[in-house]
Amino acid sequence: MKKLIQKYGHPSAIIFSNSIDYYNIIWGFDDIFTINDKELDDIDILDELQSKINSWKKNSDNIAAVGYLSYDAKQLFYPNLNFKKSNSQIPAVWFGKPKIVKKVSRNELYDFYSKTCNINKIQELASNDIYEDKISIIKEYLKAGDVYQINFTQPMQYHYQNCSPIELFASLAKFSNPNFGSYIDLNSHQILSLSPENFFLKKNNIISSSPIKGTRTRSDEIIKDKKLLDELKKSEKDRAEHVMIVDLIRNDLGKICEFGSVNTENLFKVHSFQTIHHMISDISGKVNKNILEIDIFRALFPGGSITGAPKQRAIEIIDDIEEYSRGIYTGSMGYISNNGDMNFNIAIRTLTVNNNNITYPVGGGIVWDSIASEERKEAIYKSKVMNI
Repeated sequence: MKKLIQKYGHPSAIIFSNSIDYYNIIWGFDDIFTINDKELDDIDILDELQSKINSWKKNSDNIAAVGYLSYDAKQLFYPNLNFKKSNSQIPAVWFGKPKIVKKVSRNELYDFYSKTCNINKIQELASNDIYEDKISIIKEYLKAGDVYQINFTQPMQYHYQNCSPIELFASLAKFSNPNFGSYIDLNSHQILSLSPENFFLKKNNIISSSPIKGTRTRSDEIIKDKKLLDELKKSEKDRAEHVMIVDLIRNDLGKICEFGSVNTENLFKVHSFQTIHHMISDISGKVNKNILEIDIFRALFPGGSITGAPKQRAIEIIDDIEEYSRGIYTGSMGYISNNGDMNFNIAIRTLTVNNNNITYPVGGGIVWDSIASEERKEAIYKSKVMNI
């Protein structure tokens, strides 16, 4: 890593690879395509992005594009809905054609960049009273039959010092070891994703998605930790929430996959991460011929696990009850290869950094039997990745 830094300088981006042991490290971009908030009403702009991706794929040795779609890019995929204006300070969509790509082991990156960063919370999660009020509103929609589940989120704010953004990413990632960790330097802002969730992986003509829905915190006590894991495995509430989202994603994949090819495996399987237990299922299908990259996003974006069911109505309600712009949070980060393979995360456990200030939202799925205090507690569990 030291020799690479001496030769190329500090990386412009870091993107997870298909191997849990390595990152794709990017230095510089030959070309960049962005969509800002004012362009979200342009119905042709996604086709322009597809044309750009096509061009990059023809002129790339491996990874043709790296970037993200923020949650606020939902307007591009639901042009018939009237969303309130975003106040996010980053582009709604950002993709670049990498200039130099090197595969580097995670441990090598962590050992080189990680250091002690001082992180202080400056804005707590919304109070119990606010959670009570918001979840009461959500339950009115549930009672009326508008939706079965809503993903409700709220931002937290932090300040950090004694390290750079890339050192902050390496330090946090070394602690949480995220499956789908990513870092992009936008100059004025940096995006640091510590995501454990795969939005979709397309390899050849097979596409898969592994939604997360269902959470328990970890405990330092082995017996208590095992009890929490078993509790999640057996939870009827969590299983009900989870299967709603699995069904939603099966439906989304069905839009681009051959009829009868969509299957679910490892239903309700619980995975243990550094600070949290999550329930995850695997859904896959065989992609129809002539499906383009943008067609996949049109079918799937935004992810079902971070919106709710039914998705369109859930997105409308979220826009009504959340009083901030999610920005990159619950959007998606990843890469597109020159052969059309794609790998994108769900941008949860994701920080937006600007001048030593961090915005870090958290949230969870709300159903009829959700208890506001417990949902707030679960959201706070998801901030434990900041406790380095």
